[in-house]
Amino acid sequence: MPWGNQHIKLPRKFGRLKVSQRQACMLVLGILALAVCWCWHTKSNRRRVTEYIFGSKELQQDFNNAQSGTARRLHFRADPNDPSDFLSGYTRGPEMPLSSKQMKRCHSLLQNASSYKWPDNTEKACIVNFGVLLTFKCPSQTLHVALCFQCNDLSLLKEAQGKLVQITKVGDFHPGRSGFVRLVKSIFLDDPEIEDLQ
Repeated sequence: MPWGNQHIKLPRKFGRLKVSQRQACMLVLGILALAVCWCWHTKSNRRRVTEYIFGSKELQQDFNNAQSGTARRLHFRADPNDPSDFLSGYTRGPEMPLSSKQMKRCHSLLQNASSYKWPDNTEKACIVNFGVLLTFKCPSQTLHVALCFQCNDLSLLKEAQGKLVQITKVGDFHPGRSGFVRLVKSIFLDDPEIEDLQ
């Protein structure tokens, strides 16, 4: 009997289903192809996070090594009085320390490709109004993440000569919004605006 027509006996729990060796081989190859595609897709998304959110592997690694962080509320007051300072148009509330659990959540949310909508250059009709600023003490510098829950946008910032400068263009975190909302609600427990976020 030709090799491809021989049948493979399956365990009894599969009933009387018969699978030829050729069909079994095609099934295995199909599974392997899906695995390769999944691995490629995962690596591609990781590269997207590195490129679009952090700008470089070195900066992302620095963020990974951050041991402490804080969060504070931002309130828009007027047009920026200093265009070179990214958040000069905002007043800043008191700093709230992040717990170790909240730090882990930040690391996970910000580096998870499923948190973002790709491509990230989609034009939006809304005007960005940042409401929360996360700050991370990294080994070589201090990094900041500004979050806008009106547009689901975030921006990574760094300190330069006492001012906050944008590192990367705005990232759309609409797919991960629920995770970011839970995070800020766990930080700002008595803030009515944060409590109303959905």
